Amino acid sequence: MIKITPHALSQLNLIRTNDYTVQSKYLRISIHGKECDGFVYACGFDHAKPGDKQFSFEEIEIVIDPFAAFYLKNFIIDYKTNYEDNEEGFIVENLDQEKFHGKFWKDYPELAPRL
Repeated sequence: MIKITPHALSQLNLIRTNDYTVQSKYLRISIHGKECDGFVYACGFDHAKPGDKQFSFEEIEIVIDPFAAFYLKNFIIDYKTNYEDNEEGFIVENLDQEKFHGKFWKDYPELAPRL
């Protein structure tokens, strides 16, 4: 399940309307790293690459590389603004994140990365 909040969708449409550099690109969701509490995710605009999983959500096209797609089957994309802490941007929330805490692949080999 992929869900994009109304606020994130509004921001994506605003970016696509006003930034000509992303017109022919997809929204890419990727795994940026791994911490004790699970994976860290990133969003950005990029061209599709061979092997990418592609999804359409309303007028937004999303691509996810095969490694990230293995772990991102149930997620929400949101856009957060926290002016007090000077934070603003897209957030990827993996609803299955609790499965990927610590060294999860030792106890659950079926969740090990497929290489």
